[in-house]
Amino acid sequence: MNVLVGHESVLGLLERSARVKRPAHAYVFTGLDGIGKKMAAVRFACLLNCPDPTADPHGSCPVCSRIRGQTHPDFLVEKPERGMIRIDRIRYLKNFLRYPPAEGTWRIVVIDDAHLMNRAAQNAILKTLEEPPAGRMVILVTSKPHLLLSTVRSRCRHIGFGPIVLETLAEFLQQEKGMSPEKSWILAGMGCGSISQALEMDTPSLSRLREQMISTLSDPGSSGIRGLIELSAHISSDRKRVSDAIHIALTWIQDLLRASVPNDHSTVINSDFAERIRDISSRYSVDQMFRVYDEILNGSELIESDINVNRNLITDIMFLRIARILVGPDLGTAPAEALRS
Repeated sequence: MNVLVGHESVLGLLERSARVKRPAHAYVFTGLDGIGKKMAAVRFACLLNCPDPTADPHGSCPVCSRIRGQTHPDFLVEKPERGMIRIDRIRYLKNFLRYPPAEGTWRIVVIDDAHLMNRAAQNAILKTLEEPPAGRMVILVTSKPHLLLSTVRSRCRHIGFGPIVLETLAEFLQQEKGMSPEKSWILAGMGCGSISQALEMDTPSLSRLREQMISTLSDPGSSGIRGLIELSAHISSDRKRVSDAIHIALTWIQDLLRASVPNDHSTVINSDFAERIRDISSRYSVDQMFRVYDEILNGSELIESDINVNRNLITDIMFLRIARILVGPDLGTAPAEALRS
């Protein structure tokens, strides 16, 4: 993603902070994955070091271009290596911050996915966050701030990035990616406010997964227990796939609930399944759909809890409970044939 979409209020706050030359020494940028947090951090570094940010609103001057290209001597981006940021990398960053800015006004370090710093690394950066040298800044970028030590969080100014508005995201996909209005709306909804997630959903494998999930949630009894268990095993074998499957399931139930509300004219996400949505929403009660939504949400929370969980067991239970809600109370003891409508 090369274009920063949305977040006008946050960008305005950062621009004002740079303009009055009173930024904090350390920030935590929080929000969903893929919504532009790191791009905003890079833009902030440009604003702080640009010779004339007012005359260069798009950050296209040589200084800003080098910051964006990560070739500026006063700017550094640190990323996880093999899923972790270790203490040796933090020591390197601390050494980088010992020296004053070589060319610009601020020497800035951006730590992407900062929640992947191990405990030793987080403890090592505390002193820098607490008593930074003048003209130095650390920006922690994370989608999981709860995994940062409280001592780390308390030493930073927090900047929250909300999900990108659905209409804005759909418009971006149409204008920048050349998608049709219908496709852009579906992917924007599936992206849950994240550009990168919306674009990741635009693959044949995820289209098949979407069809599987919608078919199963439309009529869980048709595939029987064996079919439910097989789908559970398929989606749970990969953390990203199960996350995508749950996103699909949640948007589907949301669409059913919208369709069940009289005079609700809000546009559904899965607009290409509009006829099926009308049919399914009339087949099940609102109470059933809310109970299904709760089961999906509970499964999602367990899988995303960052503890050692058995994803397959969680999705097994989730699918069987959903089928019991929609098919009937005898699901637990009934053979597979009894599930078929």
